[in-house]
Amino acid sequence: MLRGLISGFCFFIVIGCAHTPEPHVEPHFNLTIDSIKAPFEFGSAFLVVGPATIPENDLLYQELKKQVENALLETGLGKADRVSGADMVVEFAYEIADRTDRTITIGSAKRNGWISGSTDEIFENPLRGLFQNNTGSIVRGSQSTSESEVSESTSTIVRIYKRRVTLTAFDIRDRNKDPSKRRNFWKTIIDSEGLSTDWRVGFPTMISGAVDYIGRDTRGQRTVQVFIREEQFQQRLLTIKGEYRGDRNTASK
Repeated sequence: MLRGLISGFCFFIVIGCAHTPEPHVEPHFNLTIDSIKAPFEFGSAFLVVGPATIPENDLLYQELKKQVENALLETGLGKADRVSGADMVVEFAYEIADRTDRTITIGSAKRNGWISGSTDEIFENPLRGLFQNNTGSIVRGSQSTSESEVSESTSTIVRIYKRRVTLTAFDIRDRNKDPSKRRNFWKTIIDSEGLSTDWRVGFPTMISGAVDYIGRDTRGQRTVQVFIREEQFQQRLLTIKGEYRGDRNTASK
């Protein structure tokens, strides 16, 4: 009987102390999208313009403008060849809307699947260092810290940037009017938070994740999770950047 009690006690200890593996969470980022659309009908042919403060020969402006055009094509709209054939102007703007310093825990980032090799990977892969993980913690740590050395108590202070991309569509006939007097068709605001202010990475990534909501009515703010490794997202990102070489219809499904 004593032997049975000892065996049962040992069995209880083994079961009670067994490690429950943490669920794996695929790397992803969050977008906050707020889009509103006018209740009346309007055409679908567009021309794109950028911020009035940036000259049209600016190379970054030209790159981002092309990405907006590709994103609008993904929504089903058509690009006009000239002003006379356009129904709307789509004006885009991008800004750092806010910045805050925040203390974050590296261990929670590791637990939620963001650190898969060394912490260096966070800095080498722009998509890992750019956005929030699913807990709202920003992933960053010592570049010399390996995964095995990352603990729950490891923390650091980082600067978090709130990035905003705004797309506004208005009647082509109002292109020379004061903005307060334009007939607007729709407006989409896309927000994200992260460590980087690199618009060449952040801009196409944000609009790729928001394509399904551009020009539509979200009826208020909506938080959207975008999974980085998902094939559809990767194809759409390459399409919007003008780098996808596959079937365009496949990328937009």
